[in-house]
Amino acid sequence: MRLKGFLSENFEMKDMGEASCVIGIEIFRDRSDGMLGLSQKSYIERILENFCMNKGSARIVPIEKGDHAMSQE
Repeated sequence: MRLKGFLSENFEMKDMGEASCVIGIEIFRDRSDGMLGLSQKSYIERILENFCMNKGSARIVPIEKGDHAMSQE
């Protein structure tokens, strides 16, 4: 909390508690597992809607790490 103290001494600010969303990025935490995650799900959904691609359905794609889309000759 030293950072918060330093910032409040040098800048006008309000402590609004833990952030759950900043500039459209969702923040989720699981302190028991030491996990911090970020999600841009709402942004992605908005982009898909803008390009009329939001009606698709999820599928499993048989691609593994290291696969190449084009042959390397």
